[in-house]
Amino acid sequence: MTNRLREAVEKGEFAVTVELIPGRGAAEPAQVKEFEEMAQIYATGRVHAISITDNPGGNPALLADALAHEFFDSGITPLVHTTCKDRNRNQIQAQMYALQRQGVENLLCMSGDYVVSGWRGRSRPVFDLDPVQLLQLANNMNQGLVQKTPRGEVAEQPASFFPGAVVNPFKYTEAEVVTQYFKLEKKIAAGARFIIIQLGYDARKMDELLVYLKERHYDVPVIANIFLLNAGAAKLMRKGAIAGCHISDELLRTLEQEGKSEDKGKSARLLRAAKMIAIARGMGYAGIHIGGFGLTAAMVESLLDQAETLQSDWRLWAQEIQYAQPGGFYLYEPTRGESGEANGFNTNVLAPRNERKRGKKIMRGYGISRFFHYWVLTKGKRFGKVLAGSMDRRERKRGMNRHHR
Repeated sequence: MTNRLREAVEKGEFAVTVELIPGRGAAEPAQVKEFEEMAQIYATGRVHAISITDNPGGNPALLADALAHEFFDSGITPLVHTTCKDRNRNQIQAQMYALQRQGVENLLCMSGDYVVSGWRGRSRPVFDLDPVQLLQLANNMNQGLVQKTPRGEVAEQPASFFPGAVVNPFKYTEAEVVTQYFKLEKKIAAGARFIIIQLGYDARKMDELLVYLKERHYDVPVIANIFLLNAGAAKLMRKGAIAGCHISDELLRTLEQEGKSEDKGKSARLLRAAKMIAIARGMGYAGIHIGGFGLTAAMVESLLDQAETLQSDWRLWAQEIQYAQPGGFYLYEPTRGESGEANGFNTNVLAPRNERKRGKKIMRGYGISRFFHYWVLTKGKRFGKVLAGSMDRRERKRGMNRHHR
């Protein structure tokens, strides 16, 4: 079967994926209805893959792999969310063997939402691997994973995974912004073939990410996250029930006001999402990832059609969709109009750093950590040599992996 997502991304076609949350149960009436709706959405021919989440919100749900297999057998291209929170490295590798055998190629590699519930208690988190290592594993398997055996090294049959990663540009402190982008660089170096951004409603942050990648000379396709947001979902996000999503006070007030309309805000949600699609295409994003509750084929087609009619005014919509955190940090200085007001985009000039905070209490704590790091963890230093020698002896004696230790 043709991998429509991979084909679109590699050819530079504007890719469209739609997110499915499998939910609890195996064949509940609501699930059956939603799965059938996803098949109809894909049948429109305007969607390149159905993206299947893995225990979203840290709650148990139908295994994404199983549903991906069903979709694949039905001629639907799946994008499987592959997370690190619930499985150790052996189970992750076994999972990827199964996906390889089934012919499923598209993986979205991420940490996953921290676990919050489980049968008769809270599930134990694993996080044996992180997303960078998960990407490395996928690409090692693509090359033919080499295993050591009593007869020497043996290479397995190469896989054909198409692994992607995620990034959250909607951060508003200097430390969070820089950390996200450095982590993104590690993911790209580990072999991410595409990037999907987290959910946010700040066009300047969407632009910031692309400016950063261009400045750092990274040519990796980036897909924008488009979510049909209502006030109920926004409140859950603000409480942390849906991790990593920034919802400003202004946006929440807007959603609550829209919810008072006759259609409960549906038309307003569609219009905002259509504007964001136009923004993403205008900025140069490689595609869109559509999510939301109660999506139907008619809604998706209407959304895409509406976005096309709004495309020519995408810069205007970018100035409108600016639900940022007041006083939040941006990596670059803004572009400005004739009046001197920021107009929703970024220059390539780095903004001044604003978090050079110093104080006796803070520096006293850092001083101890820096002393320990310099003398014990720095390669070549006296205590570092002692520690390394100790780990070498233990490894020879017990087979311990000192790096993991």
